[in-house]
Amino acid sequence: MKNKIPEVPLAERIRPKNLDDFHGQEKLVGSGKPIRLMIENDTLSSFILWGPPGSGKTTLAKIIAEKTRADFFRLNAVSSGVKDVRRVIEIGEQNRRMGKKTILFIDEIHRFNKAQQDALLNSVETGLIYLIGATTENPSFEVIPALRSRARIYILEYLDKEDLQKILDTAIRTGARVVGPIPLPTHREHYSVPRSPFTDKDSREDFTIKTHKRLIDIIEPTDKTIDSLMHLELPAGVDITIKM
Repeated sequence: MKNKIPEVPLAERIRPKNLDDFHGQEKLVGSGKPIRLMIENDTLSSFILWGPPGSGKTTLAKIIAEKTRADFFRLNAVSSGVKDVRRVIEIGEQNRRMGKKTILFIDEIHRFNKAQQDALLNSVETGLIYLIGATTENPSFEVIPALRSRARIYILEYLDKEDLQKILDTAIRTGARVVGPIPLPTHREHYSVPRSPFTDKDSREDFTIKTHKRLIDIIEPTDKTIDSLMHLELPAGVDITIKM
């Protein structure tokens, strides 16, 4: 009987559930810093997260929603429009009557046009919904001034090697929940993050490439392991070579 390869993407399986497991962005989530204080004091405000892919924008939004017990809605600006925004606003009105907060997370908010962004203004200003926007583009050019004036802008930085190592350590500790049927190394030197063109970039891409390449080098191949490796979905340009 073959082992079942996890259906949930690796990045989602290792996504932190709280700030203690979140690595990087100390200027925002460190002790006494704005996002940590927002969570600890349960004092939400609308804001936009501007940073590179894989720097933690979506993860922070999910942690905030979970820890503040708010009703959380996620839209992607590429596939959503004014109708979707208004539907969330209607739910926000119902939630307000019940004393519940509503968070609207809009991924790639820079792709919303002016009319779509205008639809958010009144609800954000009155606190009917708390907007968390995520963008890889400069909000000064991609987000209309009226919306920027109603939200704070937080800048996220690339993750450095130390941050990536901590993410990898956390993932390794979770064992089968992360990698499924593939045996994992137990010694840290076997899976440390090497210096490479991928360091200081997307934590999701870096973790996938580094760990799979190292696993191929150190695992003593068995029929079970080879079968599992052959079913892995690796990023473009990453190949599997089994050394017998």
